[in-house]
Amino acid sequence: MHVALLRSVNLGKQRKVSMAALRALFADLGYPGARTYIQSGNVVFAAPGEDEAALAVKLRAAIEAMTGFEVAVVVRSAAAWEEAVRACPFDPGEVNVAAAFLGAEPRPEGLAALRARDFGAERWTVVGRTLYQTVPDGVKNVRLSHALIERQLGCPATVRNWRTVLAVGEMLRPAAG
Repeated sequence: MHVALLRSVNLGKQRKVSMAALRALFADLGYPGARTYIQSGNVVFAAPGEDEAALAVKLRAAIEAMTGFEVAVVVRSAAAWEEAVRACPFDPGEVNVAAAFLGAEPRPEGLAALRARDFGAERWTVVGRTLYQTVPDGVKNVRLSHALIERQLGCPATVRNWRTVLAVGEMLRPAAG
């Protein structure tokens, strides 16, 4: 199982992507049974043996052809997602946490530039291809935004709150039975 995370869709009146159309697109691409979680572009699908980076490129092109606009896509396998949940250095029970899923390894000089900045009460760290951040004032008021993350780290990033991270994790687990 994999999850495709679309960046910045359905946030306002523009960049609308129907989840039903997205599921149909995945079926047309050979991934029947794709499931979506909420309207923010989280698609769980089966793609046995396929590489995350290659899937991201393929999906980005197909989604652009369908919508007419470019959408960054980050893909994680179920195992990588589970590892990202386990690796969270913050306690989501004590503080609001968000995770920025990176489309590539971050640039070391970009990490250094972020470390030199003051983000007030927000704390953050990178583990592999995930940037974890505390969001004491909520995700809408973050100082370390996804745009800044992308610009500094030199790779696509898409942010999810911890509730979404856990819900997608549940969707990625095999059904008991």
